[in-house]
Amino acid sequence: MKKQKYANSRKSKALEALTFASLDDDSSDLTLRCKFNFSYFDYSQKAGQNFSDLSAKQLREFMKSLKNITSSSLAYWKSQSTLVMYNKFPVKTEFKHPVHVPHQVCWGRFRLGNKLRLVGFTVPSKIHGTYHHKTKELYDKNTFYVVFIDQNHLFWKTDQR
Repeated sequence: MKKQKYANSRKSKALEALTFASLDDDSSDLTLRCKFNFSYFDYSQKAGQNFSDLSAKQLREFMKSLKNITSSSLAYWKSQSTLVMYNKFPVKTEFKHPVHVPHQVCWGRFRLGNKLRLVGFTVPSKIHGTYHHKTKELYDKNTFYVVFIDQNHLFWKTDQR
């Protein structure tokens, strides 16, 4: 093999020494990390807020919180009381159940800082890992589908019964 005229041996050695993460590493926790989906986001209701209602500082904090939260599973955040699952849509609420949200879902909320709450849903545990009959894709209970931003805590009023 012919030696390259302008080869950089130090660079080559440094590149050879680099190791890369792999999906099948024993230390990989990719499958445990939660995901957020905003395709069900509804900012049409008076009780909720849109992203444009948040200040630049609030948006930065929001993104920092999401980055932090997605490093762990939804189950972990439940154990930390950052995520509270209510399962059903509340009776006493300022919000209306959006018609585009499936009726079988489990409703909950994420606490992001002092006032900001993300309200949304997950698929029920009993559906997790099953295939959708048409798409042939698996349902995943580790995805939180964001429906509302609730800065005024009007989704689940504390006197629910």
